[in-house]
Amino acid sequence: MAEEKTAGAKTKKPQVKFPRIPSRFMRRSDNFSTYWGAIAFRIKIARYLLLTALVIFLGVMIFAYHSDLTLENLQYMMRYLNTDSPEYTGKYRTIYFNQSDKLQVGSYKGEVAVADEKSVTLYNMLGNSTLTYSINMQTPMLLTSDRYMLVYGLGENTFTVSNAFSKIYSETLEYPIWGASISDDMFAIVSNTMEYRSAVTIYDTSFRKISVIYKDKLVMDTVFRDDNRVAMLSVYNENGIFMTELMIFDPRSETPLSIQTLAGEMGCRVGWLDGGGLVALTDSALHFYDRNYEPISTFNFEGKVPQRCAFSPRGADVVFSQNIIGSGELVVMLDHEGKKLSEVTLDGQILDLVSYEDRIYALFDSKIIRIGTADGSVSEAEIESGGKRMLKKDALTLIVVYSQRVKMHRPEELFPEIIAAAVPETIDTAEPSAVEPSREDLYDAEPGTTEDLIYTPEDVPDNLEIPPYEEETWAEDDI
Repeated sequence: MAEEKTAGAKTKKPQVKFPRIPSRFMRRSDNFSTYWGAIAFRIKIARYLLLTALVIFLGVMIFAYHSDLTLENLQYMMRYLNTDSPEYTGKYRTIYFNQSDKLQVGSYKGEVAVADEKSVTLYNMLGNSTLTYSINMQTPMLLTSDRYMLVYGLGENTFTVSNAFSKIYSETLEYPIWGASISDDMFAIVSNTMEYRSAVTIYDTSFRKISVIYKDKLVMDTVFRDDNRVAMLSVYNENGIFMTELMIFDPRSETPLSIQTLAGEMGCRVGWLDGGGLVALTDSALHFYDRNYEPISTFNFEGKVPQRCAFSPRGADVVFSQNIIGSGELVVMLDHEGKKLSEVTLDGQILDLVSYEDRIYALFDSKIIRIGTADGSVSEAEIESGGKRMLKKDALTLIVVYSQRVKMHRPEELFPEIIAAAVPETIDTAEPSAVEPSREDLYDAEPGTTEDLIYTPEDVPDNLEIPPYEEETWAEDDI
C-alpha cells in the first residue's frame, strides 16, 4: 500500500550530486563553496577542449584546402575592411616622391595617391607612406572613389583595384583598355573586341561582371550617378559626318533609359549635375539636359576652341584663349541649366581648374586665383612656381602637384580677406565676465575681506538653495 501524503507536509527536494573534484583544483578556506568550485572546474575543462578542437579544425582545413590559401584570396578578403583614415586637422607636410613624366596623383580617403610606371603609393597628410604595391604599366591612369582606387594602363591590358590597406583585385584583359570610370558601388572598364569597337564591362564591389555593353562606336567617356545610372558618350561617323550619342542606362537592365544624338559634333566628356541633370562637352558646345534626359539649353563656343573645362554639381566652367599667343584667358561660369553666371578675363595661362559651388580656383605657374561664380570677383595668392596640376582634397584643402612633390594649401590661408569678409561681425559687444581671483589674491587678503574675492559665476541664480551637508555613517555590516 502506497504511503499517503500528509497535508501540509513539505516535499523533499532531490539531492544534486556533483562529481568529486580533485583536491589540486580546490582551495581550502572557510568560505569555500563546493558548487562554484565544480562550475569553475567544468569551465576550465571546456576551455581546454574547445582550444584542442580549434587546433584540430585549423589543421584539417589547412591540409584539405591548402590550394585555396593564396595571396589573391587573402587580398580579396580585405575588400570589406573599413579603411577610412582619421581626419587630420594639423598643418600638412610637403610630400616627396620620385619624378616621372607619367605621374598620376589623386585624393583618396583624405590621403594622396600617387601612381607611376612601377608602383602605386598612398601617403597620409604627414608625408608617410601607408600603402605601396608594384605595377608594370607604361601609361598608368588613376581613378578614385570613396571606396576603392582603380589603376589601369592606357592602351594596355591590365588594371588593379585597391583600398587603403592592400591591392585586392587585378585582371588582365584580352584586349587593350581605353578608358574607365568608378563609383562607390561599381566601376566600368572600356576596351574593345574583335567584333566591336567598344565593350564596356560593369563590375560590382565584389568584382563580379554585372553586364557588358557592346558598341559599334568609339566610347569617349562613362560616368556613374549615385543611384547607379550610367551616362555613356560615344562618337561615330555617318555619311562622312561626325555623330555623338549620349546614352543613359541602368547596368542591370538591357533597355536604355534614354538616347540623345548630336549631329556634326565630336563628343569628349559627360558629367552629372545637381537635380539629376547632365552636361555633355563636344568640340563646339556644352549641351545641358534635365533630370528626364531631355535637352534644355546649349552653350555654343562660336568657333572658339576651349582650352580646358571643369564640371561640378553646380554646372560647368570653360576656359578660352583670348588670342593666338595665349597671354590671356577667358573663364565662363555656367549653372546646371546652362545659364551664364559670370565671366572674367585673366592674364597668363591657366594650368588647371578646380570648381566648387560658389567659387573656382585657377592654377597658374606661380599663383592661384580665386574667382567668385556669382559676381566674377577675383583674388590672387602667390605660391611656389612649377605647379603642374591642382586638385581638391576636400572643401578645405587644395593640392598642388609638382614634378617631384605635392603641397597642401588651405584657402583661408591663401585668401584670408575673403574668409574674414564672409564671417558676419557682431554688433553688440558682450560685457566682460567676472575675473576669477588668483590664489595669491586670496592668500594676501586681509582678514574679513575675502568675501569680496570669492568667485561666483554669472550664470548661477541667486536663489539657488544648497542642501546642508550631512555626515554619512557606515554600519559595521556594510564595511
